[in-house]
Amino acid sequence: MLPACLRVLGPRAQAFDPLARWRRTRIGEGSRFWRSTATTVTARPLLAGGLALLLLALLAVPFTHVRLGIVDDRTLPASSAAAAQRVRAEFTAPPERILTVVTTGPGAVAGAPAHGERLARIRGITAVRVASTTRSSPEGEGAVLLAATSAAPDTRAAQTAVRQVRDTSAPGSVLVGGRAAEVTDTARRVLDALPTCLLLLGAGLMLLLSAFTRTLVAPLKALAVAAVSLGAILGALVVLFQDGRGAALLGGFTATGTLDASMLLFVLFIALALSVDYEVFLLGRIREEFDRGGDNRTSVVEGIARTGRLMTSAAAAVAISTAAMATSQVALLKFIGIGVALGALVDAVLVRGVLVPAVMAALGPLTWWSPTCTGPRPGIVAADKRGGADPDASGST
Repeated sequence: MLPACLRVLGPRAQAFDPLARWRRTRIGEGSRFWRSTATTVTARPLLAGGLALLLLALLAVPFTHVRLGIVDDRTLPASSAAAAQRVRAEFTAPPERILTVVTTGPGAVAGAPAHGERLARIRGITAVRVASTTRSSPEGEGAVLLAATSAAPDTRAAQTAVRQVRDTSAPGSVLVGGRAAEVTDTARRVLDALPTCLLLLGAGLMLLLSAFTRTLVAPLKALAVAAVSLGAILGALVVLFQDGRGAALLGGFTATGTLDASMLLFVLFIALALSVDYEVFLLGRIREEFDRGGDNRTSVVEGIARTGRLMTSAAAAVAISTAAMATSQVALLKFIGIGVALGALVDAVLVRGVLVPAVMAALGPLTWWSPTCTGPRPGIVAADKRGGADPDASGST
């Protein structure tokens, strides 16, 4: 649709341009600002890259105390959660603090009182009672015990109590349910699956970027830089939402002391997708310059100059459209909007504008090393020999 529309409109597509006086007039000359920035960064890559890395590392530090949880009524506006808040305030053991302990097997009914006494001795358990028992057959006995915890279900104390309840000797097999058990199991499953997920994701991106750039070092660099960028974004989210420092700035919300595990992964993968997208734009343009015979530093400067405007414009569009979600009264929507907006801006400006050119300048020609294929791409050489269209046109769109 877009090519067809542009063909029909022709020059009329730019008939009204109130910002024309600030736009470049020569096709393919690139952005002066980003050219100047890249030139400065590549002149002192260790200093510039070190400062950018230090800033990103400081932003990532809060992620070391991240705590995963699940969504509850506190993510809603205060008026919507009034009933749940009143239950918490007026009941010593609100439903969300009750653990349901089910034991099955021979002796479950007879051993239920003694089992309840052992559970009552666990730190953080305030009361235990046998709710019901059943004896459908000699082998099919079962007992249900209710245990009240003193701490909220998303706290470390409640999750520790869940683990101790499961570890306490019981007359048969034990199943533990309740809000605290749900939070504990969700966080554990996410953390257990995350290394495998990241390994598969990293391997897939490594293969994709290696095929695109025909090198091994550049994809490794891309993954390392993406990891640093994501760490900074996640650290900022911990400060803003888990610790509640952004409540006043973002229109008010209740900080629960945890981050929802599923939404954290959602923001993580969206930010990673944007990071890889910008990396492909940048690496492709720099590689074209390098394949035409330019040295590494010149190629990096030209690549940044010709893609910087495109990446920052795209990042600004993403940030504006997603940050609008911060006006919602639902904390979860604020989290998604701010997380994606931060991911787009930090990656496009600080990472692609400073850290990536600094690292590539420091690595020098090693960036493009490959054990099997070191020559330029045949298509580019052929285009140069034929005197084809200006390859800079792609950077001036």
